[in-house]
This record gives sequence, structure tokens and C-alpha cells, in this order.
Amino acid sequence: PTSRLGSAELATVYLRWREPGAIQFSEMPGLLPATELADRFEEADTRFQVGVVAAAYAEVLRHSPWADELNLSWVAGEAGRLAGLVDDPDVWELANLTALAAGLRGEPIPVLGRP
Repeated sequence: PTSRLGSAELATVYLRWREPGAIQFSEMPGLLPATELADRFEEADTRFQVGVVAAAYAEVLRHSPWADELNLSWVAGEAGRLAGLVDDPDVWELANLTALAAGLRGEPIPVLGRP
């Protein structure tokens, strides 16, 4: 699987964001080397997983066609799992907000390990 790729650079990833209250967007390119790949999502770098879950949360909230197969319960469950792995209040906030959003939509709410 991924071990056969060595350290090849697979892609250039562009991150684009806008700070709250800002008018202009910021953009940052980065290379994706094969050494960063994992065979399963849960085996990927924890910070990568948090970024994916945060992005999925945004896509589900905006009813993006890219997130048609996701729901807030999944997002909240993953956010809660990740919050239990890292000692970061921002990840706990993400977990709590996603659980609240799932509840507001009438979806099952995962049980979080910490308030």
C-alpha cells in the first residue's frame, strides 16, 4: 500500500481561509508527501484528523454536495473521539459544538468523555 510510494510528493494542497471579521482570504500551499499517508483515517496524524472533521462540520452545515454521505452525528462522534486523544480546549469546543448541532437537527448525540 502506502509504503511502496516512499517519500514521493503526491500533491500540492492549498488551504484557504478567512479570519473572522477579515475581508480578504489567506491562502497557503503545502506539499503532500507519501510519508504522510495512512491506510486508515484513524491512523493518520491526529491534527490532520481534527482538520478533516472541522472541514466536514462546515460542509455538513452548509449542505454541501461534497458532504452528502455525512451527518452531524458522525462529525460529532469523530470530534469527541479526537478530543479524547488530545489535550486541547479548542478540540473539546469543536466536539461540544458538533454534538449540540447534531441534537438541534434531531440526530443522535454521541456521549463525550469530558464537559
